[in-house]
Amino acid sequence: MASFEIPFVKVCGITREEDLAALEQCSVNSVGINLVSTSPRCIEIDAAKEFCLKATELDIYSVVVLRNPEDALLRTVAQDLRPDAIQLHGSEGPERLSDCGDCGVIKALSWSGRDEELELAESWCNYMQKNAERREQFRAFLVDAYAPVEGGGTGKQARWDLLHPRPEIFSDFPLILAGGLNPNTVYDGILETCCDGVDTASGVELEPGVKSEILMQQFGLAANHGFARKW
Repeated sequence: MASFEIPFVKVCGITREEDLAALEQCSVNSVGINLVSTSPRCIEIDAAKEFCLKATELDIYSVVVLRNPEDALLRTVAQDLRPDAIQLHGSEGPERLSDCGDCGVIKALSWSGRDEELELAESWCNYMQKNAERREQFRAFLVDAYAPVEGGGTGKQARWDLLHPRPEIFSDFPLILAGGLNPNTVYDGILETCCDGVDTASGVELEPGVKSEILMQQFGLAANHGFARKW
C-alpha cells in the first residue's frame, strides 16, 4: 500500500485504465476512484477494485470516494477493495470511522460559513480526541465547494477567503483543497490557502470521467511548484 504524503496531489474520478497509468508521469501521488452513484464519474465496484490494485502497483495512493454510503457498501470497500483511504464526501459522522476497517479516512466537507459545516468538523475533531486509535486512522480534511445536490466534481471554486488564515478547527490536521482547481488556478489556491494538498476532477477533463494527460501533467507541475513556493 502507498503511504499518505504531504504535499498531497490527487486526480479524482478516474474512469479509464489509460488515465490511471498516465498519472505515473504527471507528478501526482494520489488517485480518486468514485463510487457515488449520482456522479458522472461513478464506476462499477469490480472496476474500482482493479483500479485499487493497479494504483498499488504504481505506488499511487488510492482513495475510494463515497457519499453517505450504506453500511454494506462501506464494508465491501474496506474489506474487498482495500484502498489506501476512503473519502467520505457526505454528511457522515465520525462514528463511520469504525466501519472503514484498516483504511485511512479523508473527511470531505464544504466550508461556506454555514453553522452545520462547523458542527460537522467539530464532531470529527471531538471524536478523535476521545478515541486515540481512530485519530491514527484519520488522514485529512478535504474542503470542497458547497454543492448540496452534486456533492462534488462541479468545477465550482471553494471559498478560499474562508481558509486563510486557517480556521482553528483544521489546525491539527492536514487540509486538502478541492473545488474548481485546474492547471491555471491550483498554484494560486495553494498560496492563498496554505493547504497541504489539492484535489481536482473536472479541472483536468475533456469530458466527465475522461482525463487529459496534458492537463494532468500541467496540474501536477503547477501544484508541485505551488507547494515548493509555499515551503
